[in-house]
Amino acid sequence: MVDYKKGEIVLNTINITSTTAQNNVIEVQAYPESNDVVGLKDLFVSFDISNSTINMVKDVIASGEDVSGVVFTRDYFTSSYSNGVLERK
Repeated sequence: MVDYKKGEIVLNTINITSTTAQNNVIEVQAYPESNDVVGLKDLFVSFDISNSTINMVKDVIASGEDVSGVVFTRDYFTSSYSNGVLERK
């Protein structure tokens, strides 16, 4: 369900048994049509963590591990926009 007034996309309980991505990865992405759209409240995604495996990528700059940014290279991170568009291929 999409609630355009609240700016919410609600997916009720779904059971995904497999994906075409390696290791059955599910990626969730959302991009506003305009950069003028700003979240007025907290922006979040809720998961049933008792039935989920969540892998995180550490932000070495924000964490203070590498404040200079010299570790921030293409070998270390890859852009979601490497193909030049907002949609991954």
